[in-house]
Amino acid sequence: MSFKLPDLPYPHDALAPYMSRETLEYHHGKHHLACVNDGNKPILGCDVWEHSYDIDYRTRRPDYLKAFLDHPVNWDYVAQLFEQTETRQRAGAA
Repeated sequence: MSFKLPDLPYPHDALAPYMSRETLEYHHGKHHLACVNDGNKPILGCDVWEHSYDIDYRTRRPDYLKAFLDHPVNWDYVAQLFEQTETRQRAGAA
């Protein structure tokens, strides 16, 4: 099975002021694409290297994590991915 990076279902500036257009373009277009190209598909990932939040949050990592968890995360989609993973694992164990 190969994975493709899907287009975002919203504009790159839709998460402002919690995440800037520049940050989202950088992470979706470079980091997430690299994960897909490497065959990784995390259920939920949060990049906490300094480059991931420096543009918008500078050294305030706790503020970045709070904003990430409280706003941009589509928890329904995370639950859907989790359930799909659980289903595949159960099928593989049978």
